[in-house]
Amino acid sequence: MKTIFYLSFWLMLCSVGVSVAQTTRYVRAGGTGDGSSWSQASGDLQAMINASSAGDQVWVAAGVYKPTTSTTDRNASFQMKNGVQILGGFPATGDPTLADRPAINPVAGIPSSTTLSGDIDNDGTLANNSYHLFYHPYTNLNSTAVLNGFVVTGGNANGGGGLNNGDGGAFYNLQSSPMLTNCSLQGNSATKYGGAFYNAGSSPVLTNCSLQGNSATLFGGAFYNVLQSSPVLTNCSLQGNSATLYGGAFYNLQSSSPVLTNCSLQGNSASNGGAFYNYLGSSPVLTNCSLQGNSATGAGGAVFNYGERDNIQLTNCSLVGNLANAGGAFFGLQGSSPVLANCSLVGNSANVGGAFYSFQGSPHLTNCSLQGNSATLYGGAFLNDFSSPVLTNCSLQGNSATGAGGAFYNTGYLNVTLANCVVFNNGGANTVFNTTDSGVNSATTTARYSLLDNTTGVDISGPGNLTTTTSPFTSTASVALAAGSPAINAGDVASYTAVGGPATDLAGNPRIVGGRIDMGAVEFQETTCTTPVLTAVKTPLDPVAITTPVTLTISYAETNVTSATITWGDATADQTVGNPSAPQSHTYARPGVYTISVRIGNDCGLSSATVMALQYVVVYDPSAGFVTGGGWIDSPVVSTTACASCTFMQVGGRANFGFEAKYQKGQSIPAGNTEFKFRAGGLDFRSTAYEWLVVAGNKAQYKGTGSVNGQSGYGFMLTATDGDLNKTKGPDRFRIKIWQVSSGQTVYDNQYGAGDTADPTTVIGGGSIVIHDPSGKNAREAYSLPVSAEVVQVVVAPNPVEQVLAVEVRGLSGQAQLHLVDVQGRQRGSWSVEPVNGIGHLRTEAGHLPTGVYLLQVETTDGVLSRQRVLKR
Repeated sequence: MKTIFYLSFWLMLCSVGVSVAQTTRYVRAGGTGDGSSWSQASGDLQAMINASSAGDQVWVAAGVYKPTTSTTDRNASFQMKNGVQILGGFPATGDPTLADRPAINPVAGIPSSTTLSGDIDNDGTLANNSYHLFYHPYTNLNSTAVLNGFVVTGGNANGGGGLNNGDGGAFYNLQSSPMLTNCSLQGNSATKYGGAFYNAGSSPVLTNCSLQGNSATLFGGAFYNVLQSSPVLTNCSLQGNSATLYGGAFYNLQSSSPVLTNCSLQGNSASNGGAFYNYLGSSPVLTNCSLQGNSATGAGGAVFNYGERDNIQLTNCSLVGNLANAGGAFFGLQGSSPVLANCSLVGNSANVGGAFYSFQGSPHLTNCSLQGNSATLYGGAFLNDFSSPVLTNCSLQGNSATGAGGAFYNTGYLNVTLANCVVFNNGGANTVFNTTDSGVNSATTTARYSLLDNTTGVDISGPGNLTTTTSPFTSTASVALAAGSPAINAGDVASYTAVGGPATDLAGNPRIVGGRIDMGAVEFQETTCTTPVLTAVKTPLDPVAITTPVTLTISYAETNVTSATITWGDATADQTVGNPSAPQSHTYARPGVYTISVRIGNDCGLSSATVMALQYVVVYDPSAGFVTGGGWIDSPVVSTTACASCTFMQVGGRANFGFEAKYQKGQSIPAGNTEFKFRAGGLDFRSTAYEWLVVAGNKAQYKGTGSVNGQSGYGFMLTATDGDLNKTKGPDRFRIKIWQVSSGQTVYDNQYGAGDTADPTTVIGGGSIVIHDPSGKNAREAYSLPVSAEVVQVVVAPNPVEQVLAVEVRGLSGQAQLHLVDVQGRQRGSWSVEPVNGIGHLRTEAGHLPTGVYLLQVETTDGVLSRQRVLKR
């Protein structure tokens, strides 16, 4: 019987263990709790990781966290754990859920608010920071160990001796391959290897991550990969990383071959291999990647391949504007043979080998374009030293060398092979330079089924070769074939299939059509006259002072776009420009909030749809005046069917407002305060900061941030008109739009559905809105008033008021009503005065009034309304 009891008890315990739910632990800067909830959050991130088991999560609020509370323990590091997800970026206050976690995308410029910092001594420099932010020696981490939504910065591996303190400023991984998502790794450094990552036998996985400004004194500014370490990067950006010697972004050693997809490598630098240095059997694989503006003071502006087993592969990649002494884009030694398919090499430069410098190698290029590459000395596109590159369906245009070989400089016993290629305008007779040495070490160039301009001097006796005296391309900036080009349907299908050419060309169109193939990188499309598509219109995000030019950039995918028509949104005529790829500028004559729209046209006479800029342009004039207002409106009802997020507007009723917005002298950011209370809807909004203010005529508009019911994270825009400034007097009008910044969803708008630049239509029910001139006087004094208004004068003396409010109303012909209103539209007093000899007198106690700004309204029997600003101190 006891045996049965013990067995049943053991089975029950097992079943309980199986059903244990995932545990979430909470971390908040300064927290002292056990981490069981946000209210009991811990301040010790590593302790919460240590306490977690597989399947658990650690949630970390906004703030800065360090691996130790010691200011001198540089060996202290964080350490991840298999099966544990570490999530950052939660709001620092309240009880946020995953749904409350703001979007994080560092590649798009939206980094996390949670930072892991190595600055343990709090001096703001790297000198005595932690050696590693994360230290994973032989921890056998895999992709279930997840770091999601963090900024990792300030690791400084500048030590020697134990713990490998000269390697991996952000991550030291030895047989450990964690996963990072939505992380920023910036400003980490190493004396020896791997400013951000040191990977030995480790292949971490990175998605939507940014690596910026990391550095290594020796190898691998961002990554040092050794012993079959092949990190996998997707949608990542590597910018401005550097190494003193080799591999500004990546140093790959001993069969380490990173895999990159949809990644950008820009502005990385080293002595050799500005972006990649590959050695001892390391062959990275890149797909849909961009390598732009990388540089090397020695060789390989983008890529340095050391040996015959170092053969980087690139598909659908662009290499633009890379720079080196030798091999602006690629430098290869001792048999290195990179493989490129559907790639563009544009504007790379070097002293020798503007795009490629190859020694004893055999680069293979298919469906590639080489345009505008240049060499100060030799080989604008290629310098081949005892090398035999093979180019199939490639287009070379506008490459140049000051010395010899605008396209090819060939030396040593080798043979350059061109199949189905188009070579035009690369220096005429200087296009190809082949060395000769009594026929023994002679270099040769062999072409078949290729089109060359008729001055290259290349032997065209091979099969299918053609020459031309006119450009076969649509323009000097494109390798698309022009209609009627002799290259159309003139290529050899067998030559293409022999090298395993891809199914699509450089432009993504089918490569072999009807059993025929064109020469060059781009297959001619019969239906070239398609409507162009405009992809983006970008304008300044920040407000622009009046008379400052506003810059506009236009993005589009088509190569045959020839014009753009811009509507600037002011009174000026539409502007048509012939160079839409270049930034355009416009100067606004008046302050305002403007919406810019653009359409583009192509050489077929077709126009795109009109596209509006995502953000409006705010033009302000700090000297144009300021606005105050107080009163109430009838808040309309907007159903959640029409606006799912407008929960505050499911009922109607009175909503009170009070505001002031003005530019302080010499400031470009306005100051003031805005409050909006809608009691029936349960909305209490208060401003926290302003971004811009525009006052133009009778209209004022400003934008800022604030809180709703005590919760921050909201944006707002207030638009108001002063009816007394119209040519014909009218009522004051008011609009406020409030939205959640993280989601962009509107939560309140008393003019829902109208454009942000629309004039307000809601007439205030009580109170007033006044636009003032810069001197503080009512701006309406600068406008002509009705004759009947000119004989009525309101004098408040003294003003500011202390204990007694004394008023004289001069020029009265009958009784007048006086009303004193505060900035929130609340009436603080109402009186009637009778004229004596044309003057009405009021003297009343004012000591009970709070300090502030008031508006005295005087209404006569003739219907004349006058206003006077009253200050109470």
